[in-house]
Amino acid sequence: MRKYGFNFDIGVQGYSLGGGKSKTKIACDTPEGAIEAMKACGLTALEAWTPQLNALEWQDLNGETAKYRDAGITLTAAGSWGLGSDEAQDRKYFACAKAAGLQAITCNVQWDGTKESLAGVERLAEEYDVRLALHNHGRKHKQGSKWVRDEILAAASDRIGLCLDVGWLLDSGENPEEALATYYDRIFGIHMRDCAFDRAGKFIDVVPGTGNLDMPKLLGILKERGFSGYFSIEYAGPEQDRVKVVRERAEAIRSFGQATA
Repeated sequence: MRKYGFNFDIGVQGYSLGGGKSKTKIACDTPEGAIEAMKACGLTALEAWTPQLNALEWQDLNGETAKYRDAGITLTAAGSWGLGSDEAQDRKYFACAKAAGLQAITCNVQWDGTKESLAGVERLAEEYDVRLALHNHGRKHKQGSKWVRDEILAAASDRIGLCLDVGWLLDSGENPEEALATYYDRIFGIHMRDCAFDRAGKFIDVVPGTGNLDMPKLLGILKERGFSGYFSIEYAGPEQDRVKVVRERAEAIRSFGQATA
């Protein structure tokens, strides 16, 4: 068992660390900056944001990804990337995922309601031995609804699963604990964020356990089932020192982990 009784490392989605325009003192849109920020957060598991794992532009994938390994940072996943519209581009994403040893690519895929629309990405997933984790982006996204998610999973091979964003589930009116039970065998990763809503229904990013998530129940399910996929803190709220924000959220999750041990 990992620390705090989890079978997974508490990690972070790299977007949450911010880029060059954020109020974080560390520019986190390079491997070097991301590594520095990860150390400041006290975390070692990174789901890389595109500038931190630049699949389309880097020529030396092994050299760039080795920077993370040498620094003691595990690249768990990357994205969110859009797949299925351009095979040449998709191959770069898959090659990068293979070089980095990712658990999965966090993504959305081309979907027209037919199994045939998945054929290209499924062929590449088999060729490169890489899994795809579909990300739900809430009620306003075309692949954020439960019925689209269920359609795709029913048509797809078991190489295609989910990166379940529990905050966006709340935004879509779904119950995160029920979703964990329903999709558990197809969940490759989790984006951990909690939320409140203002009077207009706007999503407000809050510290886990202070919003609408039942954190003890959710973490209890993950412990009981022995979840070992990637688990990424995500923050997309107002600009501030994002390293401080991520560190605060990691401590909150650890405290719930200790309470449910």
